[in-house]
Amino acid sequence: MKTADYLNRFFEEKQIPNVNYEITDADGFVHLFDNVALIDRIKNTCEAEQKQIANVLRQIDFRNGSIQHFLNYLAEAMVKQWSNAA
Repeated sequence: MKTADYLNRFFEEKQIPNVNYEITDADGFVHLFDNVALIDRIKNTCEAEQKQIANVLRQIDFRNGSIQHFLNYLAEAMVKQWSNAA
């Protein structure tokens, strides 16, 4: 199964509730994300990043961990990446 197909199926089956993330960057700017935007971003990233994310999601799911916690972590990482690029 292709990684993109796995991610699509995973997010469809899990029916993760929509949560809003409010993340403040190093400069004090507040960035707002929701799960819909974050999951869309995951689905449209490069194959290598999709594979890494899919592997972590498999581990979290196998251990009955918190997908929300991981998604929040990804949102924070995106804000850091954008802040460093600016």
